[in-house]
Amino acid sequence: MTVHRDFSIEPAQAETYSRRYQMGELRVEKSDSATFKLVLSRAQPRDSGTYHCTASSGSRIQMEPGRRSRRKIRPGPSHRPHIDSQIKVSSEPRELNINSGDTLEMLCNVSLPVPLPPDVLFAADWTMKPDHEFQEQLVISMGTDGIVSLGERYTGGEVGTRHISLEKLGPLPGSYRLRIHSAQPGDVGTYSCRVRAFVSYPAMRLEQVAEKVTASVGVAMRTQDIVLQAYTQLYSPTLHRGDTAVLLCNVTVDSAQSVHGAVSWWVELTGEKPEETAGRLVASVNREGVSELGFRPFGEELSTDRVGPLSYRLRMYNIQPEDEGSYYCAVTAWVQYPDQSWYNAGTTKSNSITIYPYAQVKDMLLIPMIAGVACALFVGILILSTVTCCYMRHLRTRKR
Repeated sequence: MTVHRDFSIEPAQAETYSRRYQMGELRVEKSDSATFKLVLSRAQPRDSGTYHCTASSGSRIQMEPGRRSRRKIRPGPSHRPHIDSQIKVSSEPRELNINSGDTLEMLCNVSLPVPLPPDVLFAADWTMKPDHEFQEQLVISMGTDGIVSLGERYTGGEVGTRHISLEKLGPLPGSYRLRIHSAQPGDVGTYSCRVRAFVSYPAMRLEQVAEKVTASVGVAMRTQDIVLQAYTQLYSPTLHRGDTAVLLCNVTVDSAQSVHGAVSWWVELTGEKPEETAGRLVASVNREGVSELGFRPFGEELSTDRVGPLSYRLRMYNIQPEDEGSYYCAVTAWVQYPDQSWYNAGTTKSNSITIYPYAQVKDMLLIPMIAGVACALFVGILILSTVTCCYMRHLRTRKR
């Protein structure tokens, strides 16, 4: 930066120093008639280097790289080199073995052997890697402002919002305690805590100066097995065009827990392309008993309802040849936990039932009837034309 003859200050054109000058981190002070002092507050790692000033007679004093009054400056111990090497993080316990529905609790401890500078802030987050998967998922995080956010997997959707908390314990740097209430089998995996250190600057600006990750905590769970089976049957084995097809999905559940079932009906239509044989959703009944209608090729009405504790019915009205195909039901078992969240305990697929609408008797007689009428009409016309021709020939013979 430059001090002009009228003592006005002109910062460098570089955006870094111009911005810091506007924020009050960089300034020039005149101590006496012949002394100028450059003040650089909140030193950063990039401020390391050699500083000097150049004086010219009459017009200005320029503080820039040059040949005179050199002085080396290194940021103090409150920044990256110190924190990154001194900060230590650890997690406890090393492993957990709990029952389904218990509270899962882990600690992330942060330590610093020297006093913590007042301008250093911390943020922490817990991640989880499920068994047999390679990608980690965010469980919960706490920012430097203390705001806690849940990962996408743990809020909304079919599972509801999980009761998960992250608490800051003790003075800085302290510990971060993760609690997962009503733990589910889907919470089994390895957990890690990541701690980041930031240096705060004016105007709410933060610069990350350190990042540490704890050793993993393994979580295992003793679960209760759920045996789920489904069987589909056709109410009437023989169907004709225009009839109502009634399919029943009977479910068998063997579990000590209270299970809520969700049923969906699927069809693999005859003549579909190979890439479309995965099945089309016809209708479904969710775990609350609400029905949703899906795809039907002919566009006629259909309905679903629950006819028993573990029996579901699908009715398709006025079936047509376009409805021909293999139908089956898929059942999902949902378990609700005390925190009102849901867990998908398993899904099974039933056997397939083929629906083939036969033609009605009247439809079967229509073609022969049309053919018979056409033949009779043709024979009648042929006989009539033959008789007429013979009669006219006979009249001509008599006139002669």
